[in-house]
Amino acid sequence: MPWDYDPKPSYENIITPYTDAGLRVVVAPGAGNWRLIWPDLDSAFVNIRNFVRDGQKHQAIGALNTTWNDDGESLVDMDMAGSGLWRGRELAARRIEYR
Repeated sequence: MPWDYDPKPSYENIITPYTDAGLRVVVAPGAGNWRLIWPDLDSAFVNIRNFVRDGQKHQAIGALNTTWNDDGESLVDMDMAGSGLWRGRELAARRIEYR
């Protein structure tokens, strides 16, 4: 399962080692809520959109949109990671235009 949580224009170099080896992949972007009280949604949306897009391009069988609440910084579980999770659900459910 290729994963990366940084916003990048492309994740193909992370995905293709798996697919070139003949493996089926599930891509794993993130909601950007670790070590923060409020998630970095701008970075998370870029990460989720581009990782899911590149996964679709390489026939990924799914996306595991991750969130991490184990550092204890979230404000009583109200860190709004849900916004990133819903964005991931929306993008994984449809095809994304390749640019």
